[in-house]
Amino acid sequence: MKVFITVKQAGKRKSCLSQVEHEISGDAVCLKALIEEIVLHNVKAYNNKKVDSLITNFLTSDEIEEMAQKGKVGFRERYNIEKQDPQKAVSNAIQAFEDGIYRVFINDNEIENLQTPISLKENDHLAFIKFIMLAGGMWGFNKK
Repeated sequence: MKVFITVKQAGKRKSCLSQVEHEISGDAVCLKALIEEIVLHNVKAYNNKKVDSLITNFLTSDEIEEMAQKGKVGFRERYNIEKQDPQKAVSNAIQAFEDGIYRVFINDNEIENLQTPISLKENDHLAFIKFIMLAGGMWGFNKK
């Protein structure tokens, strides 16, 4: 089933969001299962990405322009030779959700609990919104 995930374009300084098409099985019955499926898909894609070789590929002008439009120009190579552990990645993603590091929205409706039943349909829109801490606020750096 095809869904669209809102992502921040890599390399952009300003918030530039785009919709990325993503294929999912449609078997996810709750938010936790959906997160697991998406994380496992991304870890598999990362682990299957080619590791940099001794010979550096060249980029055509068209490829450079296309990547520049997306916000990041690179050789599409992976320089870290270590494979990522899929189960550890899933565990980290679940823990981050439970800790309030990010929120999940399906068609502009926030899903607040990992066990919340979901029923995704073709062309639904998903958004994973990551929260960042601002310096000094809750860590006692504010002097009176």
